[in-house]
Amino acid sequence: MPPKLEAVRDWFVYGQADLETARYLLQSDPPFLRQACLHLQQAMEKTLKGVLLLNDQRPPRTHSLADLIGLCERWIPGLAVRANTTEWLTAYAEDERYPGQVPSVTAELANEGLAQVETIMAFIHSAVPPEVRP
Repeated sequence: MPPKLEAVRDWFVYGQADLETARYLLQSDPPFLRQACLHLQQAMEKTLKGVLLLNDQRPPRTHSLADLIGLCERWIPGLAVRANTTEWLTAYAEDERYPGQVPSVTAELANEGLAQVETIMAFIHSAVPPEVRP
């Protein structure tokens, strides 16, 4: 596999690992809701940055899902309509590390976020070459 495609695949594999970590954290008893949301955000961020790299774009140093989704829409039409439901996760990447900074999250919202991210990542994976999919 060419080095570029290996690098893209690495982004997708790391994103998938974050998704699996979020799923695990939500199944814990008690669930780790904020931490799961952080990993959901990271799963989306890494997957979107993989799309940019696949299309010869240098991924920007940002955690903003809205910005990344907007950049990726060019190569995956319809992404913005599907993925705008996950933009709320950005707060967990930016503020999760410090007490009192992050909005509270319910189990219902975190599980809804998991379902949204799973659906969007599957949509993205269906739009990229099979050799880079996790």
